[in-house]
Amino acid sequence: MFREFSPESLDYFLKHGLKSSSSGINGDKKLGDDDDDDDDGAVELMFPAESEAALFKTAPMDVAFLSPSMIGLYGGGGHHAPTPPGHLFYSGEFPFIGRGDVASLRKRLGASLRFRAAPGGHFLPLHDPHCFADLVVCSLDEDV
Repeated sequence: MFREFSPESLDYFLKHGLKSSSSGINGDKKLGDDDDDDDDGAVELMFPAESEAALFKTAPMDVAFLSPSMIGLYGGGGHHAPTPPGHLFYSGEFPFIGRGDVASLRKRLGASLRFRAAPGGHFLPLHDPHCFADLVVCSLDEDV
């Protein structure tokens, strides 16, 4: 998973996504903090593993089941609010969203959402953040 991260993304992940798992007072400090006297080199994620597990346990893993209300595109009280303009980027190489899913989502979620296959895998923003940023900026420029 990490071998395709850009050096910059991997550096940020190591600095901000992990913490020392040493027991005692130093257990809550970020990697690279000063005063590593009691550090045994063990690390863990900055957020509880239970949080990530809950995300995957409760998130719809089949995008074909997404509806406008699930992603906040309907107003309260059962009234249909117009779908705001937006962009949904998906990996053209990672099979999470297929062509049939895109067509189904486009039909269900509205024409104002633009779907764009992005080059790269599931973690494109972390593999090539500058390429992904350019893709987002170009997409926003199309809306102007």
